[in-house]
Amino acid sequence: MQLKKIMIPVIAVVAFMAAGCTSINYKAGPSYVGFSSEGVKSVKQTKKTSYLSDEMLKTFDDEFVYDEDGNIIKQIQTQYFDDGGKFDEFEITYQKIGGKILPKSAAINGVVYLEVEYDLLPVDHKGYIPRYTSIPVFYSEVYNFLLLEPDTSKWTMDLGNFDVPFRVDREFVKSEESFDYYSGFDKDSVLTSGYDNILLQKFYYSREKFAEGYNRTVEPLLRMFAGRSTPENLETTFVFKWDVKADKLVQDGVQVVERFANNREMNFNIVREFDSSARLTREVWTVADSKKGLDKVKTLFEQELSY
Repeated sequence: MQLKKIMIPVIAVVAFMAAGCTSINYKAGPSYVGFSSEGVKSVKQTKKTSYLSDEMLKTFDDEFVYDEDGNIIKQIQTQYFDDGGKFDEFEITYQKIGGKILPKSAAINGVVYLEVEYDLLPVDHKGYIPRYTSIPVFYSEVYNFLLLEPDTSKWTMDLGNFDVPFRVDREFVKSEESFDYYSGFDKDSVLTSGYDNILLQKFYYSREKFAEGYNRTVEPLLRMFAGRSTPENLETTFVFKWDVKADKLVQDGVQVVERFANNREMNFNIVREFDSSARLTREVWTVADSKKGLDKVKTLFEQELSY
């Protein structure tokens, strides 16, 4: 009994000492804080970014430009880093076609790295453009005699690979969830191939141009440490071919061109044929690689449909 009487006050003193030395500090997360407010012209966000300091530092500024009808035509976003001492400036522009506000371009620090073109077809089509087949996936192997195993690459020719900075309207830009082993679930904004009779004609994304603009705000010697460099895969271009058959909208084909830093170019093509009722009858996928010569076309997939 005497032992218990001695231990109780000792434990209480230790607990009191631990509580007396405890401090709780907070900071805000690094990500952009989204909001919903029609017609807002400017937004300035500041955050407590350090556990040890109560200083509120600049994180994001937004400026919105509207046309005479109140439609957004431009967004300029300033993203601060180095405790608000430096920043990158993104300029997102929109275009108006057929009464709809559509994505147009994106630039970083004055360098345009993303461009979108649309076409307006004379057809009474409503809603999304249906897929004819699943997303094209294929593989390539590069053999090197110095290596025991070939270098295998997987190619997925899909607009969903590109997270775009445009507003989600659920018609021309939609949200798409993805999963990564390291970062977990993520929700991206991706382009659709069109809606109603307004069709995506060309999509251009340059990692080289993005890196050029991104690197403008960091000294050359510091770019490697800041993770700001030029990627091997320089740019991707999608070109879509549309037509109207039997008063129906059809997609005749798709061309995807990949350009790389080592002067390599890869062309992937889908060609489709339709009958007089606008029903798909034949589809062929081909690829040509400048490493083997762009004139040496390889057929990857072919299907024929009968009705």
